[in-house]
Amino acid sequence: MDSIENHPMIRASYPTWLTRRANRNIEKWGVQDLETLGLAVAEECGELCQAILQARHEGGDPAAIAREAIDLGALCLQVLLANAETNGPANFARFIASMAEEAERGDERRAVARPSPSPGWPSGLPGGTKPGGQHG
Repeated sequence: MDSIENHPMIRASYPTWLTRRANRNIEKWGVQDLETLGLAVAEECGELCQAILQARHEGGDPAAIAREAIDLGALCLQVLLANAETNGPANFARFIASMAEEAERGDERRAVARPSPSPGWPSGLPGGTKPGGQHG
């Protein structure tokens, strides 16, 4: 298989479907906070797994896999948007720059810089986790 971005279905269809679904979600719910989106992503992952299992083992509709994947992908786009709005455009620009550097190196690793907290970031998150993954 050629790289995924060269696959005709990916190139022609999925990016449009993802952005349309994400836009529809934003029109309905607004730009949601990261915690809400994280929970929604987890829920959609479960639905995607269920669609895969049903299609493979229970005579389910294989098209449901694509539908659930589009739903999940749209939520992931919303997470990127919410992250940029929550943590500021400078942090999002750092992420984009690190991804561009990674692509130039042909680096398969996910060495993306962790965004620094924005000025309004709380001193600690639920569960005792502070920004940057520190516990305290």
